[in-house]
Amino acid sequence: MNGTFNIWLIPLLPFAGFLLNGVLGSRMPKWLVTTVALLAPLAAFGVVLNAARSVFGIGVPTSSLPYIETCPMGWINIGALHIDFSFVLDQLSLVMLLVITGVGFLIHIYSVGYMSHEEGYARYFSFLNLFLFFMTVLVLAGNAWLGQTVPELQRKLMTVGTYIIATEPLGEQRARQLIANNAAVCDTNWILDYFRRSSDHRLLFGGRVNYSGVDLRAVGPATAKRMRKVFPQLAGTRIEYAWGCLLDITLNRAPHFGRLSPNVYFLQGFSGHGIALAGMGGELAAEAIAGINERFDVFARLPHREFPGGMGLRRPTLALAMLWYRLRDLL
Repeated sequence: MNGTFNIWLIPLLPFAGFLLNGVLGSRMPKWLVTTVALLAPLAAFGVVLNAARSVFGIGVPTSSLPYIETCPMGWINIGALHIDFSFVLDQLSLVMLLVITGVGFLIHIYSVGYMSHEEGYARYFSFLNLFLFFMTVLVLAGNAWLGQTVPELQRKLMTVGTYIIATEPLGEQRARQLIANNAAVCDTNWILDYFRRSSDHRLLFGGRVNYSGVDLRAVGPATAKRMRKVFPQLAGTRIEYAWGCLLDITLNRAPHFGRLSPNVYFLQGFSGHGIALAGMGGELAAEAIAGINERFDVFARLPHREFPGGMGLRRPTLALAMLWYRLRDLL
């Protein structure tokens, strides 16, 4: 881009609104609290519009992205360690900032009337400005539902279906005969089964993966058939609950973390390990946003390849490959 667009003001303005209303709001008249709360997102939206005007060539010569602004003072300067304090604007972050600051300003306007008779008026708008400040750093965590939002990420993901059923209550004695120590169990197959007892003495049984992309309506009977093969003593036991969901897998079944640009992070590809990894991934992304990158970068350095076959053939290719592994499980 030509010139300076002061994109550092985009997060700073909402943060300033947060500080003013958070510290002084209780001693300010309501009209001044409202003015501060509305001006912060509106001014940030104006800064984004100014940058977008240059990118799209509206009334000024067209400029290119990405655009970087670096603070001359730096962020960390300790001996040989020098880390710049920089802001980067690229195509995706520009679109998201237009949405976040524009829609955020409309939410602030709506909130003026909605909160007009509530206590803690200044505190509410202080935290609403703070929310907008945090929203100016983007984390993509769409997983199986990412769709076509970011094609370069979608090509490294495949959505698959997995299912769980719950039997009728079996009674404590019968449930203990299935799993004596109340552990959560899984087998060692490539396409695994997993099961455990519930607190009301049902058997929860999950597994079986649908790689076809077709929604299987008979989730309960198909999974129950597998359960009765593992636990033949449950023949005739009623299945009371059945549910399924989509999850995302990567080619190497390792989680896929990284950055699309310096201020756009993504977390995806948990490959069935999301209970353990999703919380940790969120913590690592928060650390990286705060400037502590070491642990996040351990995952970001993991190599990930696209699924073979392109968008048209990769699903049948995967289904054939998994059929081979299924045959190996049976041998």
